[in-house]
Amino acid sequence: MTFPSTRPVVRITTSKNTIQSVDCPELQWWFVVPRANEQYAYAQYDSETLALDRIVTFSATEVESSDQNEVVQIDICNDWSTAREKEIFSPRMRVLATLDAENAKFLAVANLSHDGRVIDEIREGDPYFEEQWGTRGRHLVNNGRFAQQHDGSWRTTGHDGLGEGTYDVTIGDHCFECLRVLDYDENEPFGGELSEAYIERESGRTVYYRQFNGRFYRQASITQDGSQPGIDILAMYPNNARIVIDGELYVHCGCTMRAHDTITLAGLGGFDQ
Repeated sequence: MTFPSTRPVVRITTSKNTIQSVDCPELQWWFVVPRANEQYAYAQYDSETLALDRIVTFSATEVESSDQNEVVQIDICNDWSTAREKEIFSPRMRVLATLDAENAKFLAVANLSHDGRVIDEIREGDPYFEEQWGTRGRHLVNNGRFAQQHDGSWRTTGHDGLGEGTYDVTIGDHCFECLRVLDYDENEPFGGELSEAYIERESGRTVYYRQFNGRFYRQASITQDGSQPGIDILAMYPNNARIVIDGELYVHCGCTMRAHDTITLAGLGGFDQ
């Protein structure tokens, strides 16, 4: 199964059904399940041109096993595609991870050179590991945390679930009933990052994903003290999708200051069970 050079048509409509929870066994939001000998991949499409911009593939092999779980080594590769060139890189990252009944869990993360040498590595127990790669529970609930207002914005309630409604997501010829998840740090100055993921009911796999940033967050985060707003992302991308939560505006834009639509291998109908 390959990704088309132009993003398939994506339609998202409110479902007549309600998903209360999903069991998502993926490392969030890497779209890979830490199980050995399965294939995983995702593609990023430029949100304006809809052209294929990037493919990321995963290779998972078992390195340790016990009665409780297996530890899997996952090599993460970039396959950059443009109209002019196609460059396939050796693994750029390598992670150790494990899956149990409650969590998909990172154990170690290493950045690699093009010849496979480890440039740097951080492991469970190291300073800041939990902050950057902390364990995420695989059971995601839709318990009314987000209440929609008359103007289309959202306010949060006292609940803590990540789910925001049930949607029918059609990607090309494939249709999925999904829980929409909004994952963000509500305490981050200038809004921080926000992940919008659509997770299929039965498999728990992410089929469609977009990243948002607080209107001033991305550039403010690189100032000396982070106290002043940076570049206005909304001014840069006035036509990009927006989400407003508790008065904070998030704009469809990633850490590269570009907006992508991410479609996973599962989003093309390829589920690994």
